[in-house]
Amino acid sequence: MIILCFPILVYYFLKNPQNFYTNFGIDPEVIRNLETIPAGPDHLTMCAICTEDITLGQQILMLKCHKEY
Repeated sequence: MIILCFPILVYYFLKNPQNFYTNFGIDPEVIRNLETIPAGPDHLTMCAICTEDITLGQQILMLKCHKEY
């Protein structure tokens, strides 16, 4: 089964990586390797993903889609 499925998954990934991530998810190791920053006074809000309050100095991951309105 792996011999048949792996090339198909590689094809879908190379065709459109963003669509692949949306449909099949992202490897947790990729998330663990993303750069984090310590939360400053400007970051003390609720996390939109885990819905927990961010505390001063907590290591956070800033997404590129983050926009201040």
